[in-house]
Amino acid sequence: MRFKVSEICKINEISINKTDNYEFINYLDTSNLTEGRIDEVQLLEMKVDKIPSRAKRKIKKKDILISTVRPNQKHYGIINNLVDNLIASTGFAVLSANEEIVDSEYLYSYLTQESITNYLQAIAEASTSTYPSIKPSVIGELELELPSLPEQKAIAHTLSTLVEKIEVNNQISKTLENMARAIFQHWFVDFEFPNEDGELYKSSGGKMVESELGKIPEGWEIKEINDISSTISKGTTPKSKDINSATDKKEIYFIKVKDIQTDGYINFNNVEKIPKSVHLNILKRSILKEKDILLSIAGTIGRISYISDVYNGVNSNQAIAFIRLKDSGKYFNFLLYFMKSSLFQNEISSKIVQAVQANVSLSVIKAIRLVLPNDSNLKKFNELIQPIVTKIEMLRNENESLIGIRESLLPKLLSGEIEL
Repeated sequence: MRFKVSEICKINEISINKTDNYEFINYLDTSNLTEGRIDEVQLLEMKVDKIPSRAKRKIKKKDILISTVRPNQKHYGIINNLVDNLIASTGFAVLSANEEIVDSEYLYSYLTQESITNYLQAIAEASTSTYPSIKPSVIGELELELPSLPEQKAIAHTLSTLVEKIEVNNQISKTLENMARAIFQHWFVDFEFPNEDGELYKSSGGKMVESELGKIPEGWEIKEINDISSTISKGTTPKSKDINSATDKKEIYFIKVKDIQTDGYINFNNVEKIPKSVHLNILKRSILKEKDILLSIAGTIGRISYISDVYNGVNSNQAIAFIRLKDSGKYFNFLLYFMKSSLFQNEISSKIVQAVQANVSLSVIKAIRLVLPNDSNLKKFNELIQPIVTKIEMLRNENESLIGIRESLLPKLLSGEIEL
């Protein structure tokens, strides 16, 4: 039987109001949910923190969230693990399924098909608003054929096994990432790295000397990022006419700030591509290499990522700076986690220029100072951290493959081409 989405679920059913006596909320913005993956929820105290004006939508378990702005960025997900007082941005359409008619997971699978995303994006681009967006009613008008509930659940279960594996990988990655950040903090901010006797350096009375950044371990130095880098530059955005006039196919990934999530993950399944001829000729200055560290420097500032061996030779636009090190084997892990730390993030935030679009200059990045450990401590840190970085990379690559499998299975299962 065929239904409109609005006939089988409620859209934006409940919003926060003045009678809600919340002491705190967990706020989910559109940028923090991508392809079912939540990378951050902001815990906000109602009487202390500034509450975003868009923090309105009350969320229940099994609610489906789809961003109404730029649908092709795939800011959507289903809430299976509900936290207390979860409030979403009004940038989401929140769909609450009637479980007597439709299985939430089945509906989510239908709504997140590539064909549906492309359809919503086409409507968004035809809108008269200042940026591509749709009204929630556009989603409500979508029609779908519903098999029996048992069939829906069987299809949803098949797809959910992939989603669950992706989520497990995400959780492991998050744990490993937090571990790596904690080790960096302990060693290079608190100066509690193990000394030659295995004792904590600072606590055991390790010698500290004065520097322009305060007391640091003896034998360590104050350097600028530029001192350990061979190149600090940024990408370029090609002209539309160059893209359109190219006769070869689009096969080179072209990274933009929107592609870098807050934890540094880049899902290359969603990254746009440019013609190889444009990449090699017009954008040859910004061809990225393995272990280049990326930093968003315009619009959303301070997101950090890097180029793995799998994506050696991709490109990026002018809102992304890249740092190429003189000795990546020696400095890569240290600088990566320095740039993810509050030391760097606070420094970069204080140097933002508020223009038409907020930005940070390359000269500012080059001049940022850091406490550089001696070679012995760098070597020990690399031995400890590199297996963690490698494992995170492996899990993310596996997830990209799993997402690709889901995308190929999804329309075939929903259309009945593959029967369970």
